[in-house]
Amino acid sequence: MWGARRSRPGALGCRRKVAVTSALVALGAVLVPVGTPVAQASTCLPNLTVLSQKPSSFLLPGGASVSIWDSGHQSNVLNEVRVAAVTIPRGSLTPAAATAPTLSVAVTPAAMVAHDPHAVVVINAGHFDPNVSGIPEKSQIRDGVILKASSTRSNGIAIDAQQRSAHPAFYTLAGKVLSSHATLPVVGVNWQTLGNGITAYSQVWGSRSHAYGPRTVVVQGDRVVAIRTGSAGRLRPAANQWWLTAPSGAYDTALAGFHLGDQVSVNIAESAVLQWDGRWPHQVLRDPAAVVGSGGTLVYQGVNKASCIGRDENLRPRSAIGWLANGDELVVTVSGRATVDGTRWGGSTVHQFAEILRALGARHATALDGGTSTTLLIRRSVGGPLVRLDRPISEYQRPVVDALVFRG
Repeated sequence: MWGARRSRPGALGCRRKVAVTSALVALGAVLVPVGTPVAQASTCLPNLTVLSQKPSSFLLPGGASVSIWDSGHQSNVLNEVRVAAVTIPRGSLTPAAATAPTLSVAVTPAAMVAHDPHAVVVINAGHFDPNVSGIPEKSQIRDGVILKASSTRSNGIAIDAQQRSAHPAFYTLAGKVLSSHATLPVVGVNWQTLGNGITAYSQVWGSRSHAYGPRTVVVQGDRVVAIRTGSAGRLRPAANQWWLTAPSGAYDTALAGFHLGDQVSVNIAESAVLQWDGRWPHQVLRDPAAVVGSGGTLVYQGVNKASCIGRDENLRPRSAIGWLANGDELVVTVSGRATVDGTRWGGSTVHQFAEILRALGARHATALDGGTSTTLLIRRSVGGPLVRLDRPISEYQRPVVDALVFRG
């Protein structure tokens, strides 16, 4: 009974064992794209004209192609724009997620794939949470292992290993703690805050302190091996352990019923409801091979969904993944020029970036992290050196929480 639906964290996270619930499937009928309607042209900065120039182009392994448009030096550095776009034919390169060794330490995209000679295209992916040590803001799965997840629906990019494709999607965690005392819902795995249920932490969280409730039940090998109280629950779990905690209230009271030696099973799964898959209700991807977070929708069914208000109108580097009408994937960055002191000038507004994506043929597109996180790397041959497309390879590369990788 205890082993049939068991998930163990191991050194990285947990393997999914639970099937998608009917409640999750029902969500497919109400999913709507994230984003605001296209803004009135009078409120937007003028569209960029850099794509009217002839690009420099070359091919990559697997049939992928690179095109780069660069305005060159301008008297006003804010007018300098560089657009780098990689078109990946559907089903050619295999998408995957690359991450830092733990959630609480970011590394550069180059470092993530330094020992992966088959990483042909690499782009920074999800946003980080600036309030909690810079850990990933949303869900994260790598190689079929859940590293971070929540029962609160979040958006991001899901990898379908069988179809060798990446999709924008919504994710929901489904999990339970089973014991002879109670069946308790798991509402978070290595999440930055505690929710209304059990939050489970594993060694993959890293060495920084994490959220904790009045008590923490330590499970290893399907047995309670320790019970910690107060701030002792903020420490890092050992390998193959789950640390189960909850805020004051009913679920913490339920944890008080656990005792050393009790038999406990932790079952955890996350599933993705795909957007823009051409089906209605939307397709449910029961076993995503990888998941990274993403930003808002930029283009939906060929329509610019970006706004022209506030911070969105700043010129800054930006990153995105898009999909052509035939299913080919499009990885794009826009950037400006760095001055001697390293300051990055120029780039595009959000609305301008969406227009660039539309001009490149994107039927749908979603934002990735931007600003100084923007990084686009390629290898011109499998096993060859990494080449940076959005700016010179010598420039500063910001540590990030994860990256999308397309492998040849």
